[in-house]
Amino acid sequence: MIFIPKTDSLSVQILTGFLLLFPYFLYGQQKVENNKYASQSILTSSPVASSVLVYGNTPVSQYTGTPDINVPIHQVSFKDLSVNISLQYHHANGSKPDVFPGPVGNGFSLNNGGVITRISRGVTQNNFPSGTPIPVDFNPTADADWSSNAKMQNHIKTQTIFTNNNGRYDEYAYNFGGTSGKFYIDQNDGFRIKTAQGEDILVEKEVLVSKSFTIPAETQTPSGCTTTPYSNIITQANFIYKFTLTDSKGVKYTFGGTDPSIEFTRPGMGYGVFDVNNQNTVATSWYLTSILSPNGYKIDLNYIRDKFYITNEISVSDRIIAPNSWADNDNFPKGKVIKSTLFHPCYLDEIITPASKVKFTWSTASSQLGYNFSVNCSSPTDLNSQIYFYAYPQVKDATLSGRFPNKLDKVEVSTTAGTLKKTVEFGYTNSTSTRLKLLTLTTKAGTESMPPYQFGYNTAVPLPAYLSFKTDDWGFYNNKGDLYMSSTDPIYYYNLFNSATERQLYLNSRKPDVNYTQAEILTKITYPTGGYTEYEYENNDYGREAKYWPASILENTGGIQYTGGLRIKRISDYDFANHKATEKKYYYKKDYATGGSSSSGVLSFQPLHYAFFSGTVTAPARYVGTSSQPNFTGTMTYRQYSTDPMNAVTYNKGSHISYSEVTELNLDGSYTVFKFKNFDNGYHDNPAENYVSDNSNVGEFWKEDEMNSLELERGQLLSEGAYNSTNTLVQNSVYNYNDDAGRFNNNVRRIKFIPNPIFSVNYPSLRYTATLIYVYYPYLKTKTVTNYDQGGSIAKATSYTYAANRLMSTQSFLNSKAQTVLVSNKYPHDYPSDPVNLAMANKHIIAPVIETTTSVSGVQVNLVHTNYYAPFTGIYVPQNIQVKNGTNPIETRQNFNQYDNQGNLLEQQKPGDVKETYLWGYQGQYIVAKVLGSDFSTVQSQISQPILDNAATATDANIRTELNKIRTALAGQAMVTTYTYNALVGNSSITDPAGKVIHYEYDIFSRLKSLHNNDASGNVRVSYCYNYAGQAVPCTALAPTGSIAASTLALISEEPPLPVTLTEFNAVKYEQSALLSWKTTMETNSDRFEIERSINGKQWLKLGSVPSQGENNGTQRYSFTDSLPVIGAQSHGENLYRIKMIDSDGTFAYSRIQSLIFGTDSKVSIYPNPITIGENINLLIDDISTVLNIKIYDSTGTLVHQSSPQRKIAANKISAGLYMIQITYMDGSISTHRVVKQ
Repeated sequence: MIFIPKTDSLSVQILTGFLLLFPYFLYGQQKVENNKYASQSILTSSPVASSVLVYGNTPVSQYTGTPDINVPIHQVSFKDLSVNISLQYHHANGSKPDVFPGPVGNGFSLNNGGVITRISRGVTQNNFPSGTPIPVDFNPTADADWSSNAKMQNHIKTQTIFTNNNGRYDEYAYNFGGTSGKFYIDQNDGFRIKTAQGEDILVEKEVLVSKSFTIPAETQTPSGCTTTPYSNIITQANFIYKFTLTDSKGVKYTFGGTDPSIEFTRPGMGYGVFDVNNQNTVATSWYLTSILSPNGYKIDLNYIRDKFYITNEISVSDRIIAPNSWADNDNFPKGKVIKSTLFHPCYLDEIITPASKVKFTWSTASSQLGYNFSVNCSSPTDLNSQIYFYAYPQVKDATLSGRFPNKLDKVEVSTTAGTLKKTVEFGYTNSTSTRLKLLTLTTKAGTESMPPYQFGYNTAVPLPAYLSFKTDDWGFYNNKGDLYMSSTDPIYYYNLFNSATERQLYLNSRKPDVNYTQAEILTKITYPTGGYTEYEYENNDYGREAKYWPASILENTGGIQYTGGLRIKRISDYDFANHKATEKKYYYKKDYATGGSSSSGVLSFQPLHYAFFSGTVTAPARYVGTSSQPNFTGTMTYRQYSTDPMNAVTYNKGSHISYSEVTELNLDGSYTVFKFKNFDNGYHDNPAENYVSDNSNVGEFWKEDEMNSLELERGQLLSEGAYNSTNTLVQNSVYNYNDDAGRFNNNVRRIKFIPNPIFSVNYPSLRYTATLIYVYYPYLKTKTVTNYDQGGSIAKATSYTYAANRLMSTQSFLNSKAQTVLVSNKYPHDYPSDPVNLAMANKHIIAPVIETTTSVSGVQVNLVHTNYYAPFTGIYVPQNIQVKNGTNPIETRQNFNQYDNQGNLLEQQKPGDVKETYLWGYQGQYIVAKVLGSDFSTVQSQISQPILDNAATATDANIRTELNKIRTALAGQAMVTTYTYNALVGNSSITDPAGKVIHYEYDIFSRLKSLHNNDASGNVRVSYCYNYAGQAVPCTALAPTGSIAASTLALISEEPPLPVTLTEFNAVKYEQSALLSWKTTMETNSDRFEIERSINGKQWLKLGSVPSQGENNGTQRYSFTDSLPVIGAQSHGENLYRIKMIDSDGTFAYSRIQSLIFGTDSKVSIYPNPITIGENINLLIDDISTVLNIKIYDSTGTLVHQSSPQRKIAANKISAGLYMIQITYMDGSISTHRVVKQ
């Protein structure tokens, strides 16, 4: 029998017989919209999958006070495809004692591809409340009146339960390639993306009617606990086997599609409870398995599945209803309950490209702290805990104790031929008394090792054992949450929560404690160079709290209050021991610039641990009745209590703490104030569409449900004010975003069926809430930058509009003449009648800009149109570029004559100009020859393409011999430049049109070491050294008579080296003339300097000659004036200058190139070109503030880079190939520049 006393103090009478009610609360947690007043154990992704997702979901901004701590490991790349392997530290917001470490140590996540993780939100036909109608499989949101009172009332009267067999109500979180977000199935059964990022993603799925998975076999130790036959096969019906996400460039990312790449999760059971038809086995994660270019090449990611492991959580949670006849059969106190989750994990085994393979090595992470309880089904110790798995056929009599996930031991990078290029090894703690922590990260090559990354933690405050109850309300360590949790008597907890005094003491024990929140947090990273970064944290606090139903803000009357977790306080960078190079401090105050002291923090919810009701209840809208309660009237007493917050962090509120204003203080006293959208400044949630509920007089249960969340907009930067050290505002940027009232119509509809806390089989009290999930694009609408100087100010405003697919349509601003400049873009979907553009749009290749027009005061001044075609099936590339200036006729400026079947450009030319041909090798990855003055057919006929395709397995000498056939055959007819490569590293040699060779030498760690003349044993012309801490690398000796640091367009002289040391070469404009000056420090047998000019970097014109001193050991200065530079026209005003330094015996070398702009068609020059040395593209321009933006397009017309004005652009992530750099100026004009990345 079950005895429920009438007093608030529960005495000795307790349950004498144990009964289990299967239908609803046993396994419904992972399938049904949960009762938010009940302790929950929702099936989640594994620590491995969760750690991957954290990279995209953990906010990295001042808005949450979370620093971006990232450690690069390796970038896997092939052409324009890449996978970045790195570590991300995500515990900078505090350590949670009951969260088990991931595969690279506590607090770190491994970014090594991507994952889609499922959050189940609905009910299936095998999982629904007992005593209610059978679920119906239909879409309740399809009708226009889906949320009307009539429809909602009908749902509650019939107790309609919507099944989720097709995943209609699920939420899928994705993360790959720096892109993250969620997608849903909408009311029209189509996928909808929810992300603040400007990337339109096409989602497709492959569903299998039935699918069986083989998991690793488990050793069986017969226990007699179950007669269930053992099987290592998991069977799933109507199963999503594969997702394909296509980005706006047409690149397809496949998740799943192979058996070992799909992870399964299972809940623990109470003793004696059996699995039915695998219904509790849920696929929670699909890992990235391939990246496929629309041009046909791809990167594959292969996985392995290892044996299962288990994680646990603990709580005290009960729900007591009187009279007992209205309650379920578990209507009694149960005390502490452990809930376990079993994972069938997946681990990345290798990443394969046509040029490389990256191998991951794993081992069981058993040398770490584990759980201090064991599970023995033959003599169960806790019938209330959900810790048993023996009824699962795939577990049965397998050992459950000592189950740990794997840790990553090393990453090996090799060529496809099997040559090992580098190894990255992970070093961890090795103790069963502490959590697994990453200590070192060491890069090795051959027998040598670089100094390691070293990671330091706050070990002065150790974390407690798992399941110790020593946490605050948000799961962070506080070392006192267990003060009232030591009893094993369930009656004790009932009395604890029902005594107002004792309950308050317990609630106080769940507050944060600043002395413990920082336990074992990362505090220092030491780099291989010997420099290091130190991190200082402080506890989160808040000055106000968000309230719901209705949305409002409650100010703290008692001042600043602490809440769970950490925020960054200070980041200090040291270039060597005790020498601070930079430092940033952070202040989370309102009105910092004027001395404000109130916290800018906003708490998104206040935890709830106890609920009580006693009063008259009436029958629910649908009540069948029983013989003892045919009419159901009377008084009910209801109590609910839980150590976990009963209103735990809900799905769409985001972080539990956020900051509306944050100040970043620099070491020199200057600072920047950032202000963000938040609950307290106009971006609280919108009201839900509707709700209906039984027993609203008992409690406003729906107030714990979601409203229409504005999570998409919260955290967007509103303004950024820069102040100097004297507290003077010098620049203020104000940002406005998509505020179209119609944006809320872009949504996914949801009706949530939720049992009320007083629900039981005998008393089915329910509610339904109709809400919207907003999926619009919260794009930047306007940006206004105001600069303050000498009492005045200058403001510049830029406005943007976007198409429905998140691509920028227009950009407008005022130029210096107060004229409105409008830049408009068109994309493939804007040309539905053109078969090529239509085909591109149908393949989701939507990002290429087909046409850009620039208008000034409503008058079009420029048009650039790119025509695409398909030289091979499915390969879409530019055919030509047409330009129209003003009212002039449109004219073709560039033709792209021929491509290969990977979309590599083979031949191009300007109308009426010579042809420029490219040969590709190394499986189509790199340009191996550039020929100016001949067509592709002629050039290709001179060589064997298979030799070039397989160049990675041949010697450089053999490849140069093959390429020299072109040079020999076309001698005197064309200019031939050829290239060879060191696999996975970079150029190994460049041979210029004169046949001079520059050899690139790398050290064992693939770092550029030196440049040689003629052959690998030739004199060193440039040397690089890397002086890491404890590992000084000497520079290679230079030629004894000096060296010339040649540009990538330079010819290096024959031996002996040129006896001239050029230390300086400058070019400046003076009115319409170019003033050139240079300086030497040593001249031996020098004859003269010839000055040359070019408008395209190919053909050079000799302008004049300056005699040298001949013999000199001191500093000599020279100058030359070009009185007639090329202005505008074909060069767009760009003049390139170089000096040819000639010895008396005819030996010569070239200086670096300098550039000047004359006229108005172009104002900038780009160098170096080709890009071979260093990682920057440099813009030479007089005034960078005249530039609006910079865009870089590859040879297919795909945008690969876009940025605000900057003089240096990192090119290390740009693959080899031909690129067009488009620079848009403040006056609306545009200049384009061709560059080659080698």
